[in-house]
Amino acid sequence: DELIYQKIMADINATGVKVLIVDNITYLNMENTEDTQTALNLMRRLKGMKDALKISILVLAHTPKRNHATPLTIRDLAGSKQLSNFADSIFALGQSSKDNNLRYLKQVKPSRSGEMLYGANNVVLIEIIKNDSFLSYELIGYEHENHHLREKEEENKRIKEAALSLIGEGLSYREIAKQLGISAATVYRM
Repeated sequence: DELIYQKIMADINATGVKVLIVDNITYLNMENTEDTQTALNLMRRLKGMKDALKISILVLAHTPKRNHATPLTIRDLAGSKQLSNFADSIFALGQSSKDNNLRYLKQVKPSRSGEMLYGANNVVLIEIIKNDSFLSYELIGYEHENHHLREKEEENKRIKEAALSLIGEGLSYREIAKQLGISAATVYRM
C-alpha cells in the first residue's frame, strides 16, 4: 500500500495536476474497506494527501446490489460508514428505470457548507452517449428521483426471479441474500 501512495504523490508532484480521480477505492488498499479501521485509515490518508498537495480528490466506490424501487441513500455506499465521515460531499449514480442509457446523479451527503443542491427533488439526469469508440455522458436536465425508480411490484418480481435462478444454481439462502442485497429470511419466504 505504501508504494502505491508514494507513486501517486510523485506523479502528482511531477505533473502538477489539481484533481486526482481514484477508480476504484479498493485499488488503494489490499484490505477490506468494510472494516471500520481499514476504512478510517484509508480516508485519513487521502485527506492528508489532499491537504498536503492542495488538490481535489474524487474517489469512486461501487455500490452493492440494491433495490431499484427505493431512492439512493448514503447507506447504499459500499464499505464502512467511516468512508463517508471523511468525505466532503458524496454523490451516487443510479440507473433510470425509463431507459438503460439514462443515469441520474444524486447528492446523498451535503457539502461541508451544508449545501444540498442535487437531492431527491433535483437529480442530474444524464444519458450515456457513444462518440466514435468512446462512451461519455450528456446532460439531459434535472428531474425528481421518483421518476426514475422502478415500480415496487416490478422490482419484487425481478428479485424473486433472480433468487429462484440462484437457488437452481445451488447457492445457499445466505449466499443469495448477499448477492441480491436482501435478507436470508426474504429468500426463504420466496
